[in-house]
Amino acid sequence: MTNYAEVWSRKSDEQVQDAVGHLTEYSAEAQAAILGEASQRGLDFEQTLTADDTLTATPPSASLVECYVQGWRRGLVFRGRAGRKECFTFLFANTGMLVAGLLAVSTVWWNELFAWLLVLFFLAIQVPHRAVIVRRLHDIGRVGWWVLFGLVPILGGVALLGLLLQDGERGPNRWGDPA
Repeated sequence: MTNYAEVWSRKSDEQVQDAVGHLTEYSAEAQAAILGEASQRGLDFEQTLTADDTLTATPPSASLVECYVQGWRRGLVFRGRAGRKECFTFLFANTGMLVAGLLAVSTVWWNELFAWLLVLFFLAIQVPHRAVIVRRLHDIGRVGWWVLFGLVPILGGVALLGLLLQDGERGPNRWGDPA
């Protein structure tokens, strides 16, 4: 078990202040340690957490629906970490819905409105997909720029998939606590 108070006592003032600014990206135990360290050092911060703000990390026992909702909830967050379950649940569910919609439009419905809704859905998932992939890369200790591997045809996608399948780092890393 990680001793968060000890971990944060070794951080610089700037790191603690930055963590206070992004407090919702940490687990409840880490949040308590960060706030304790910030108050002990006399750093300025406002404590404005609500019950919902502490629910940013997906617990390992989360259901697939909770993981999917978490992907949308953190769709614009490129900081922090995401576990394999959250990442692949979000990616596979959206890809499955997109493929099912394409099949329906091309074979069954021939409905122009449905086709436009499908295009809007495709556009809507682009940023959240990139965000969850970047957070997953952070979980394995890589910078988010590794997502650009996906731009290389075929081999890049395979390489990126290989990275996403790796185990996450066990302890806290520079992007926060384990997902």
